[in-house]
Amino acid sequence: MHLKSFKISILMLFIAGLVLSACGDAADNPDSGQVDAADEDAGQDAGQDAGQDAAQDAAQDAGGDLATDGGDGPSLKTWMKTYGDALEDYAFAVLALDTGGYVFAGSTDSLGGHAGFLLMKVDDDGEAIWTQSYEGGTGASAKALRRYENGFIMAGYAFVQGEGSDMMLIRTDSEGAELWRKTIGGDEDEEARGLLVDRDGNILVCGKEFALDTISYDGVVHKLDPQGEILWTKNFGGAGHDYFFDIIQTADDGYLLAGNTNSSGAGLQDGWLVKIDAAGNEQWSKTYGGSANDYGNSVIASSAGGFVLCGASYSYSGEIQSDLWMVKTDADGNEDWVQTHGDDSHEYCFDIIQTQDEGYLMAGSLHSFTGGNTDGIVVKTHADGTIEWREIFGGDLADGLYSVDQALDQGFIFSGYTKSWGAGAEDSWLIKTGSTGQTQTLPLPNIGEACVLDLDCDIGWCLNETLYGFPGGFCTNDCDPMDPISCPGNSLCVDVGNMIFLCLSECAPNESECRDGYDCHDVGGPGACWPGCTDNAQCGETGYCATEYGWCDCMQGQHADLDSRSCVSDDCAWLDCENTRNQNCSPNGGCDGDCAICSGCVDAGFVESVNHCYPPDAAWGGECEKDADCPGTGIPGEDTLCEFATGGLCIQEAGPDFVAEYQPCTGDAGSVGFLHEGVAFCYQACTDDVDCRPGYECTGGLGSMGDISACLSIHDCYFSGCNDTGEMRCEEFGSCWLNSCFDDPCASLTHATGECVGINDDFYCECQDTFVWNPESLDCEDSPCSADPCAAVEHATGACWAVDINYVCACEVGFAWNPQTSLCEVFDCQAEILTEAGISRADGCGGSQVYDAMGLQDSSCTGYDTLSFERVYSMELPAQTTATLVMTPLDEFDAALWVTTDCGDLNGALCVVGGDLSVDSPESVVFTNNEAQSRTYYVIADSYESCGLFDLTLTLSP
Repeated sequence: MHLKSFKISILMLFIAGLVLSACGDAADNPDSGQVDAADEDAGQDAGQDAGQDAAQDAAQDAGGDLATDGGDGPSLKTWMKTYGDALEDYAFAVLALDTGGYVFAGSTDSLGGHAGFLLMKVDDDGEAIWTQSYEGGTGASAKALRRYENGFIMAGYAFVQGEGSDMMLIRTDSEGAELWRKTIGGDEDEEARGLLVDRDGNILVCGKEFALDTISYDGVVHKLDPQGEILWTKNFGGAGHDYFFDIIQTADDGYLLAGNTNSSGAGLQDGWLVKIDAAGNEQWSKTYGGSANDYGNSVIASSAGGFVLCGASYSYSGEIQSDLWMVKTDADGNEDWVQTHGDDSHEYCFDIIQTQDEGYLMAGSLHSFTGGNTDGIVVKTHADGTIEWREIFGGDLADGLYSVDQALDQGFIFSGYTKSWGAGAEDSWLIKTGSTGQTQTLPLPNIGEACVLDLDCDIGWCLNETLYGFPGGFCTNDCDPMDPISCPGNSLCVDVGNMIFLCLSECAPNESECRDGYDCHDVGGPGACWPGCTDNAQCGETGYCATEYGWCDCMQGQHADLDSRSCVSDDCAWLDCENTRNQNCSPNGGCDGDCAICSGCVDAGFVESVNHCYPPDAAWGGECEKDADCPGTGIPGEDTLCEFATGGLCIQEAGPDFVAEYQPCTGDAGSVGFLHEGVAFCYQACTDDVDCRPGYECTGGLGSMGDISACLSIHDCYFSGCNDTGEMRCEEFGSCWLNSCFDDPCASLTHATGECVGINDDFYCECQDTFVWNPESLDCEDSPCSADPCAAVEHATGACWAVDINYVCACEVGFAWNPQTSLCEVFDCQAEILTEAGISRADGCGGSQVYDAMGLQDSSCTGYDTLSFERVYSMELPAQTTATLVMTPLDEFDAALWVTTDCGDLNGALCVVGGDLSVDSPESVVFTNNEAQSRTYYVIADSYESCGLFDLTLTLSP
């Protein structure tokens, strides 16, 4: 959706009249102050950028009781707490105790600057009762926690610099005092992730172990007696990487191991279940997933029989992002059903439990492509895996959830980490919710203050001037209208439409209490500050104030660049002029240079307007692919807009075709004009839903008198349906889209697997190995690499990578692939100099996009592809000196960091060390120059996806 469309969406939130409500009013009357939106995109865009849940407003000390609705009763406690100091602390596993309170295990960096096991007990209100920490090697972390008699047992790993990692188990008494510990491992790396105390009191721990014979990881499980002595050890896996993350005991006193494998299965990584007997002998092994990466993280036995595996799937989500993934099996591991839950973000499940209603609850993380940040996510499903509700928890920095347990009061306790709140770096994070995920929120500072980036707001996010039109930027955050303290003093909780509640600055009507560029809108008591610029000088970033509605905007012929957050000229790509079906910019039917307005029709029968050409059947409320498909004499992208919804929706705002309220707009007898705040709109007129096309409904309450109806897109189809005869599908968040997979278009394709995936109004088919989907021909075609096009390319290594219907050849060191020439060409390396002073607030988005640590090779020094933007630095490392590099994201993206000895090493073949451990957390690497003279190293400050600001620090030690 264009920037202008987003601003129109925000404006349309107030079409029914600017009726803002203070928190107290909303608490007395939940409907007071709510404003119906004329465009569902407003709520979606605002919600995605701000975070979609009022729980994101939690502060470090959120505590206390909160009466809840839905029958939970007033005794149900909901709170959020952080634990830790200025260093890193994580809560990887949490247990609700039968005697009340909670215990969590994880890691802490407070042990002299290196990490160790952490075990902490808190009471029902989250207040600490006792804390224990345990050193191990040069760094250790507890990943799993179980009760053991009156005490606890933890499992994780201990790392020794230069020697690798071992599994480590620590058993404690009820106060966390250590009773015994056990380290397991030889010369190769071993790490524990899953832990079980079986019915006989034996201990089973599973994880991964490096295998020298295959140069890869195997899944490994050890069984120990109550004193920690190993009874047996079993390894499972093949030539690829295989991992175990969870283990449970089965009804026959055997065990079930869960994880992922790329030694077998249908794709790159597949979910993996291995059933073993009490002696560790394999009884069956099953893989789950498609042609892309799929990961199994947690498994439980189901009350319906069989098991449920949860994790993350790319195969079922379109291979671009991952969705939460559930696989229900029978007792023999055969699939009963598969469910995925997600949107246009990366979503992962790390833990799953079965709830008392026989449904399931998953905890994990969500990484947004648009906002770039990571939040904790909770999804509750019915017994068949269909979604019941979901909640998102997080602030403006990186946050995530790893574990969940059901509390005594039938609420839930979650553990994870947060950077948004707490004492600094990552802090351990506990969230206690009600039975439907509800929680209490606390006041936040900085509401209404000026900002450019989200980082400029202490907590919350920034309504940036260039992107959102708020003069000088405006700090805000989500809030809860039922909670009188969810917004700080001197601010109000306001429903801005689609049940999106934001904190806005409080003011006295008709008095000058708002910042320059803002007006105080009268709401019958307290007022709220809202954009009201009157002069271009109030818009320092865009340089232009649209005085008719008080927003800052890019000047005509410009639009907001979403990466650099500046106004740039409208070029032909922005206006989509190359599609000559609608318009062109040169006499020859093509596009030449910058073009704010295109004219001259190419296709016969198209209507030539003042500013563009449009199809003869174009109408307000009609279908469209882009702004220029819409009718009238307005300017596409300025006042003539194709809104993002099923089939597209043509509207006009402040355009020349408005005649008068209640009257059709010029040239379209089926339209209706109406006013809001003096701004004119053209929409499709209607008297009933049957007047609107599928996916849209007749919505009243419009116009200055509130008695005009128009066709608007449906945004709650779970309740109202899609106004169709079965051709639409109701998506997870209430939007309607064309069910392109209804007639199973993939079933008849020769090389398709039969799996059809719907994407908005379109679809694609899953293809067999060596075949790829061609969206133009709508067929599975031979992979472009099947003809071995790289074999004859000079300076290519021979490796080929299929990217849709195109291909990329891996090139030798010092050469880069040029897709325009299909050649490996000499690479001119440009590296900035890195010193011990480090780099502050570097913008990765301004870097190159040619390095990839995976390098199309068989392995990666970071463990993953690094496909987004990167900055390259050179550094001189003296002989016999160790360098420690830390890359800290400031803008919420998945950073990766690696070091090579050649600036032209685009494929990572000469990589010395690399790291890409977790989303949105700092990445650090340590390496030593063991030679007799100084040496030049090249540092690639990279990312797996997205990009943003980061700090890069360098520390040298002998």
